[in-house]
Amino acid sequence: MALIKCSKCGHVVSDKASFCPNCGCPIEHVVTTVEEQLEENPPKKKGWIWALIVALLCLIGGGGYYAYTKLFNDGIDKDAIVELTPEFISAIQKYEKLGTFSEGLAAVMRDGKWGYINTKGEEVIPCQFPIKYDDYIAKPFYEGMALIEKDNKYGFINTKGEEVIPINIEAEYVGRFSEGLAFIYKGDGNFSVINKKGEEIFHADCMDFLAQFGRMFDESMIPFYKQGVLFVPIVDDNEYDVRYVVYDKQGNKIKESDGPDEQSDTVLYSVFSKENGNDEELQNYTYGLEDSQKNEIIPAIFDDITFESKENGEISNGVVLVVLAEIGEDAFQKPANGELLSENTKYHYGYADLKGNDTFSDALKDKCGKRRVEVLQRIKEQEEEEMRLMNESPDWLQGRWVGRDANSGYPIEVIINGDKMIQKLNGQVFYNGTYVFNGDMLIYNNANDFWPVDNDRQVLTYDDLPMRKESGNSSISSTSSNSPSWIQGTWTYDMNSPVGTIASYKIVIEGNTMSFYRNGKQMWSEQFTYKNGKLSGGSHELRTNEDSHRIIDENGNRYNGRGSSSPFQFKTGHDVIGYLSGKTYRRDGNSLQIRQDGCYINGQCVSGAPVVTNYSSYSAAVRANLIPSGTITFYINSKDGTMTNSLGESWH
Repeated sequence: MALIKCSKCGHVVSDKASFCPNCGCPIEHVVTTVEEQLEENPPKKKGWIWALIVALLCLIGGGGYYAYTKLFNDGIDKDAIVELTPEFISAIQKYEKLGTFSEGLAAVMRDGKWGYINTKGEEVIPCQFPIKYDDYIAKPFYEGMALIEKDNKYGFINTKGEEVIPINIEAEYVGRFSEGLAFIYKGDGNFSVINKKGEEIFHADCMDFLAQFGRMFDESMIPFYKQGVLFVPIVDDNEYDVRYVVYDKQGNKIKESDGPDEQSDTVLYSVFSKENGNDEELQNYTYGLEDSQKNEIIPAIFDDITFESKENGEISNGVVLVVLAEIGEDAFQKPANGELLSENTKYHYGYADLKGNDTFSDALKDKCGKRRVEVLQRIKEQEEEEMRLMNESPDWLQGRWVGRDANSGYPIEVIINGDKMIQKLNGQVFYNGTYVFNGDMLIYNNANDFWPVDNDRQVLTYDDLPMRKESGNSSISSTSSNSPSWIQGTWTYDMNSPVGTIASYKIVIEGNTMSFYRNGKQMWSEQFTYKNGKLSGGSHELRTNEDSHRIIDENGNRYNGRGSSSPFQFKTGHDVIGYLSGKTYRRDGNSLQIRQDGCYINGQCVSGAPVVTNYSSYSAAVRANLIPSGTITFYINSKDGTMTNSLGESWH
């Protein structure tokens, strides 16, 4: 092998190279060897040293040259794998919170301010950026730039922590950089796209943009460029359906689309959940990581797992962010998703690699695991005691109690028989169902209402006045109905406008009694007869749709049901998907449907097909891979018809 010189640029290369790595000139253009050149032009003193250095660099090849420029041009190796060495673990202990690794950097919080560390745990950008709110995590780097917010204004920093785009952007949403461009939503349907200099490339007026109605599912759904196009979600003619307007990099509208499926990334890893607890109805979930073949990579012992993915599906810098919760001893359990809540819970942040190693000590993991078991056991014992008290309500409660409403003057009547209770106002039934006695009150209507009890005088009270017990005969007339069983339960309808929800309506059907609520206030309650698909009361009539299982009121509004008064039991994973099919959950004016082919927010498909990961009699966990990246888990409760996701959002 010999060293030869490029005839075009003079760069020294190996005679085995097919092209010059400096200028790209083909090998056939190289005509002069170094030895020949030295004979013609003897080098100056020590010139041979520089020639040798250049030659060695060239011998490394194109890959080495690329690595050299990547490592030393900006000082950050974007693809370096984080090694969980004792030095790295020690270095991150001083931080209160950690963020995910992306492009060789991760956000860290110290003394209430955010900065960034590299893959060795070295703080390369000092902690200087203030927190936005308690649960805030600073944004990761994309294309060498990270979004920073201060005083409700946005800007971008580079990997040196320098403001390359000043923090003076006023907007509701600012997206990440992708293909050199970033999306900015300014409000009122106006958005723009900027380059890395902060220059506006184009702006558009899209009044149907999804975010103006407050329906942005989460920040990961903020549009970004991929494969040269930008998918901007808009509300279709039907306000619960979503379509996309597709823009090129010059701001030209290319087309409209049903979804950005062609932008989906490869999914190599996903989060899975594990049930904790001995009671099938009292579960708490922890999370792990699995590959696309469902092989466990990281055990499901953590309270949260998040990570950034590359386009090829690999996890950025080879580690995921993991959180351990040291649960407060006074924690209580959130019914919708089993989450254990306490103001005294302490959260520990760390990292785990793809070999299952993590930065936590075995002692801390054991401590957090044992505390979880202890808290779940205490909660179980408390619930068993409450159930015992409920079954032992005093005999003096049984019977018929009467009083009078001070405002309307109408008679009030309460009939108690066992664990059943009927309430009437002026002869109209406004509650017919079960109750729980906790020693001080009767709790009913899914714990939303209560009836005071004076234990000392052994009487029910109404408006702080004692009610009169007319007799010990507490027989309750039959509430059976010839109507189909599926109509029993609670039905809801939200009236929406471009500015949000105007009114929330609810119809409760129990036995042969139907009650109507507006914004939580009962407007009427009537007994009904069922014939030919109609529920006919004294003054009101409702219609049913046997095909779609919906209730339709007198104004044609279609109500979505929370299910039968008898909770649906899950016996197989197919039962879970069948239960969810056709259901619509709502939250803050948004609609959510979990179908067999994906999860839909306001009609927009935001994930791949859902997978049932866990289920018991009345609860289930369903996981889906989000578009374009990440995962989300939904926790289903068939007893109260609610659903909570892994973001902590409750849907009804």
